[in-house]
Amino acid sequence: MITDYTTLQAAVATWLSRDGLTAYIPDFVRFGELYLNRTLRCRGNDTLTYLNMLDGYPILTLPSDFQELRSLSLGLYGGDAVTNGSFTGNATGWTLGAGWAYGTNNAAKGTDGVGTLSQALTLDYAYRTYEVAFTVSGLSVAGFTPSLGGLAGTAISANGTYRQYIIPATTAATLAFTPSPTGSRFTLDDISVRSCQFPQGMGSLEFRGIGMENEWSAGSYGPPGYYSIQGSQIRVSPIPNQEYIFQISYWANFPQLTGTVTTNWLTANAPDAILLASLVGAESFLMDDPRIGIWKTLLGEIVAGLNSPRNYVGTATPIESRGNSYVV
Repeated sequence: MITDYTTLQAAVATWLSRDGLTAYIPDFVRFGELYLNRTLRCRGNDTLTYLNMLDGYPILTLPSDFQELRSLSLGLYGGDAVTNGSFTGNATGWTLGAGWAYGTNNAAKGTDGVGTLSQALTLDYAYRTYEVAFTVSGLSVAGFTPSLGGLAGTAISANGTYRQYIIPATTAATLAFTPSPTGSRFTLDDISVRSCQFPQGMGSLEFRGIGMENEWSAGSYGPPGYYSIQGSQIRVSPIPNQEYIFQISYWANFPQLTGTVTTNWLTANAPDAILLASLVGAESFLMDDPRIGIWKTLLGEIVAGLNSPRNYVGTATPIESRGNSYVV
């Protein structure tokens, strides 16, 4: 039974039933993954995230797992719900748990302890996406996890400026940063929590193709209404006249199976698809093996079934799920 990368490789070896191919099986699996990335459009790789665009900068960087765009929607930020997120002169408004202290215009986790840095917030809406932004510096010994309204974001283990997207189920939501382990050391600054709003009338951007630079040179500023994709970038026009938030719905590549990443959606939900795709990936080694045609036929049927609306019901503009979080 296929449950992970190891059992998948064993199954490929069994089905191939050929000597001398063991060393090439990881390549066959990778060929299969690449094929499924290009052909599967199902709930397993339907992804929603958010991208920030600054005033006057008309370029967004695509997510690293991007395969194909579904929709790109323009939105606005609400006001910042955090009090004193810059820690200017003091830590007023914050509760500093064990291990925390006020630093130099920041909050410092400078001693042992797993107490939280927290602030009770009053949000404008429940079940709406909020951007939790913060800057981390001086991090050593693991890190911490942010949360909003009891919903955890993604654990942080490196310095940098982060934006995480969380959907709390209540307007009375506590923002918290929980260190782990007790000996972690870092400072936090520039913390903000803003709602991501997508008013009617703004809607999805329209694809225009390449050549946005010509429109930029014309000096056109305003809410972006058009986009093109060039390489790893989304380019929009007009040039944004203020800071905007974009909701991007896209088909993602499945995480590549390795000795470290041993499972993904395919091994859990479509082991037959990844097995057959891996077997077909061995075609150049098997040459005119009559089994290849059978495997290709079965694989085509499975891909069609996974892509069928009977197994996946989606919309061009995804609906946010309660109690979920999205991270970039």
